[in-house]
Amino acid sequence: MAMAELRSVTLECETVTPLFLGGADPRGIPELRPPSLRGAMRYWFRALAGESDMARLQKREAAVFGSQERASPLGVRVSFAQTPPIKQWGPPRWPPGSAAGQGQVNGLVYLGFAFRAAGKQPARQAVDIGWRFQVRLSAPEERTLRQALAAFWALLYAGGLGSRTRRGFGTIRIVAPPAMAPDDLPALLLTARTPQEVAVQLGEGLRAARQAVETGHTAPAAGYAVLVPTAIEATVLGHVWSSWHAALADIGQLMAKHRQPLSPRMQELLGSPRSQPSYPRAGFGLPIVYYSPATGQPLTLGATTISRRASPLWIRPLYLAPEQYVVVLWLSRAPFWPPNSRLKTTSGNELSGTVSLHGVEQFTDQCMAQWPGHKVNV
Repeated sequence: MAMAELRSVTLECETVTPLFLGGADPRGIPELRPPSLRGAMRYWFRALAGESDMARLQKREAAVFGSQERASPLGVRVSFAQTPPIKQWGPPRWPPGSAAGQGQVNGLVYLGFAFRAAGKQPARQAVDIGWRFQVRLSAPEERTLRQALAAFWALLYAGGLGSRTRRGFGTIRIVAPPAMAPDDLPALLLTARTPQEVAVQLGEGLRAARQAVETGHTAPAAGYAVLVPTAIEATVLGHVWSSWHAALADIGQLMAKHRQPLSPRMQELLGSPRSQPSYPRAGFGLPIVYYSPATGQPLTLGATTISRRASPLWIRPLYLAPEQYVVVLWLSRAPFWPPNSRLKTTSGNELSGTVSLHGVEQFTDQCMAQWPGHKVNV
């Protein structure tokens, strides 16, 4: 007797790092709503699909998540027994113990700088860690549900929900294996207990997710981040931290120290800047907001053809067990920006030269030197 098609799956989830989920008012009360989940899953479906043909990608994406002409067959529901705990950003007071050592950058503040109070605007609020909720995914066909579950896997282990997910915030986890999930889908529950085991499970999960999504054969020239072997790298650092904020404080402190001397620095952009062959600091993402404490002078570095380029580096803290966290670094090698783009400051100066990922690569190498770990077989 043939088994009935899988039509729905309920996922038991928990927040691992704070979720900064701003709605119409980014600094208002955060709320996890189905559109937020659906949007994140759509992004990671696209990354797994690995299509360089944009027309084909849009057609495949619409078959799962819908489009303006077509309703989505995928149902997404969020439920919870307890109201989300809300906390306002305010390290080093929150969370306790996150203050950096004397004379050093507070790495947690550095990675979460966008959440700070600004002028008359209060600090951002987040759904705090440890909140449990349920996500129910349903679809009339099992194929659609399988592809949605693969996208959810990528959201769990490479992405997140809300703001600053590339810097470690917005991480969620599965707390129990979902009932009835097919064996050939990627394991949503992390069962690994060491960094090396995490690297193995991530490699197996990524390959299974690509198979479920029926990944295309794309080249690294696809103009967006894709989770295909030619365009993605992943490293699990070989250290186990006692808390999520200790992990991000260490990573952020190392990143701040590494980025500070990279070109372009603020003094290089003032006046009539001299162009350099490459700009590794810009490789961490655009725009870059500079500020001089001495003069109070702000300056923003962007590009001529785009208003924003998200970082190609994802920092992902994963929960292993109580007081045990590991960090995964994902590096995308998608093209940094459209052809013929140039760096441009708010003062109108344009810079020739390329945006290099060399600075990002050096940073991941430094992380591996400090916490020798394991490459994921992507």
